[in-house]
Amino acid sequence: MIPNSDSDSSARTLALNFEGLPEAVLLTGSPSLLQRFREHFALWPHTVQEEAFSPELCGGAAPLLRVRESARGGFRVSAAGAREERHDSAAAMLCDAGIDLAEAFVHVQSSLFCLHCSAVALTTEDGPKLAVFPNINRAGKSLLAASFLLHGGRIAADDLLGVTEQGEGLSFGLPPRLRLPLPPSSQALAQALPSIPGVEDGHYRFLYAGAFSLAAFGERCPIGAFILPRRTAGARPHLHRLMPQAALPWLVYQFQMAGGQAG
Repeated sequence: MIPNSDSDSSARTLALNFEGLPEAVLLTGSPSLLQRFREHFALWPHTVQEEAFSPELCGGAAPLLRVRESARGGFRVSAAGAREERHDSAAAMLCDAGIDLAEAFVHVQSSLFCLHCSAVALTTEDGPKLAVFPNINRAGKSLLAASFLLHGGRIAADDLLGVTEQGEGLSFGLPPRLRLPLPPSSQALAQALPSIPGVEDGHYRFLYAGAFSLAAFGERCPIGAFILPRRTAGARPHLHRLMPQAALPWLVYQFQMAGGQAG
């Protein structure tokens, strides 16, 4: 048992082993904490080690991530070599954990790049291809990807996408997250939200697999196009083709490296 003055004395510590990751994720808290993880990461295969965690059961390795649930509410997330993060809601905690897992997988897979973007698989004459939308935070990437769900699109990513050396996008199986409230222009999506399972905290709403199609962990699809979204008040939607030398600086900056962004 990991000592934690904020936790219920009856809380158990369990280890989750995710496909592709050599170290375990430790959960200390009530049974509902495990249930939240299993629902949120349903598309990333994992097993639960029911025995109380010990380094010997994981080959002596330190855990990749520790998540502690407080008896007074809230969560603490600590990753190896990083400072501890505190979250008041399950939605915020799960978002933090998902980013840590994706970054850890990219670190293990040395040939895999990680792009800050949303991506949707669309049907083309040559088979499914990814439309990839790299952009900065709060630019509407997730909203754009989620809107495609209403028209049969398949979300491969809404924040982080693996990119192989062969030009394929690789999904981490993480559910998309929408900022609340949705803008007035997304009425159709707002009407569909009540029928889509997912956790929310008043600020953000996750969309879990169910009524819509989300790519599972490890699913690959060729990249068809990079599309850089730009909002201009009062302008009609249109596509403007960029020459590679103009597009590359925008694209490269959205790649995530060990020390942060490529910029």
